Amino acid sequence: MATTQVKDLRDVLQIIEQYQRYYTWWRGQPESQPLVPGAFRDRTKGRDWEQNLALQFMSRAPVRHPHCPAHGDRPAWLFFMQHYRLQTRLLDWTESVLFAAYFAVEKEPEKPGELWMLQPNSLNQLQLGTDFLSVPEDPRVTPLFNAAFTREPYGGKIVAVGVREVDIRMMVQQSAFTLHDTPTPLEQMPNHEKFLVRFEIPAAAKGQIRRQLDHLGVSQRNLFPDLETLSKWLQGEL
Repeated sequence: MATTQVKDLRDVLQIIEQYQRYYTWWRGQPESQPLVPGAFRDRTKGRDWEQNLALQFMSRAPVRHPHCPAHGDRPAWLFFMQHYRLQTRLLDWTESVLFAAYFAVEKEPEKPGELWMLQPNSLNQLQLGTDFLSVPEDPRVTPLFNAAFTREPYGGKIVAVGVREVDIRMMVQQSAFTLHDTPTPLEQMPNHEKFLVRFEIPAAAKGQIRRQLDHLGVSQRNLFPDLETLSKWLQGEL
């Protein structure tokens, strides 16, 4: 896969110009991390482990949170679990390239980062034969959600799905998700070049990009609108 380097936000603006006619999602992360959701990153753990996590969370969450999803709404539960950092079959994306750039440079300053661009409609065209964003109620997609709670065999699909916003953070971060029913990384899927592009951020460029993003208001204090972040910011810890 050919890779373009991003050394400051001017390069990001050029990328936006290049792909402005497409509907795009973005993901920023450490370099060389496969595009695999948490439930599938450890190949030694199988379906029983994924199912056990999900069912245990569903059984224990109601006494810890006053507004859990309805018991039978499995898609809502999966988004809820992902929001609270349980390892699920959902992979985080955002509709904002600037937010993705922040997540690509926020940690590990001595190591490169990477920025991924996904064309969700093109992915769904290849996986579902439909070139638009799927909703959890789509009968072709619902079984992929249900499989997180059962021992059904992997179906091998990865689809882009419309989000259920279960928290203000998801709205602020313009969250988007791919739903995976296979341990195969997204970048190893057949015809991935038709919907996926990778950009590399050199380690030496991370500090510059962080400063540029901060001047644009893209920072932890704005992307994580909760009381813990507020306290850290007021105390000069951010």
